[in-house]
Amino acid sequence: MQKKISICFYGITRNLKKTYPSIEENIINPAKKHAEVKIFCHFFNNEYVNNKRSGEINLKIEKNWELIDCEKLITDPPNLFLKEANLENIYKYGDPHLDNFKTTENLIHQLFSLKKAYQISEKFDSDITLFIRPDLLYIDSFEELIRKNLSRKGDIVSLPSWQSFRGLNDRFSICNSHYSAKIYSYRIDQINNYLKKFQSPVHGEELLFYALENSKTKILFIKNRAFRVRVSGYIKEESFEYQKNLLRIKKLVINKNNELNFVLLFCKLILFSYKKYLNFIKIKIYFRNNIFLEKYIKIIKIKLKKFF
Repeated sequence: MQKKISICFYGITRNLKKTYPSIEENIINPAKKHAEVKIFCHFFNNEYVNNKRSGEINLKIEKNWELIDCEKLITDPPNLFLKEANLENIYKYGDPHLDNFKTTENLIHQLFSLKKAYQISEKFDSDITLFIRPDLLYIDSFEELIRKNLSRKGDIVSLPSWQSFRGLNDRFSICNSHYSAKIYSYRIDQINNYLKKFQSPVHGEELLFYALENSKTKILFIKNRAFRVRVSGYIKEESFEYQKNLLRIKKLVINKNNELNFVLLFCKLILFSYKKYLNFIKIKIYFRNNIFLEKYIKIIKIKLKKFF
């Protein structure tokens, strides 16, 4: 019986003319060599992108969705679903990027779209599922990864090894079972549990780590690279370096592998300390770069000197 592969696109397309040729060459065509392939898409029908963090200010999107030969494509207007997203609960834990929750709302949009894309793919009953952002320029072929995952047993999620930051890289993935695909794509449902446990703002990479750690899924790291492409066609520079030992610890914590409890606890302590270190660095940079705060601190220092 021929194997089946689902490819799920989600989010916003930004510049498909720039990215789709690399998707077709490195993902879709290699997949077709090994299985029956069907493509499923959920996109937000934004007319413009306004994102100060990415440097995209009021840029019109050329949707070009007809470039994708998909089995099913559904869309939603942006922001509408946020009314039911319990944002007040998310907001009360803080704004991690200090941009009036714009990045947090973008993350929630991405996760909502991810879940929708997988939901419309489920009836195809594929052997493996690829979750692919359409606004990335993919550099390396997925053929060998696809071939290996079609024969792998167990519930496994393959993730990029680079830019895992606080948790795990969530740019794209290969899931080799329905269970692992659902854990990966339904993590929007884990946000409230995450907030309750950590009592801190939600980060995309940390949320992915949390969802996978609290499941029976195993992870593998892959070296395939992809660049973010802006609406204008600008290709964002990326770092593809990775911290090998830190990845080993993360993999051990999630995969568990029947390790002794104290080993897992020690590894979790390392990850906790690392996140605290990243928080300290971020706060330090924010204070250093915020001119108003610098002036305020100088005034306090002057007054303290006079007082003493």
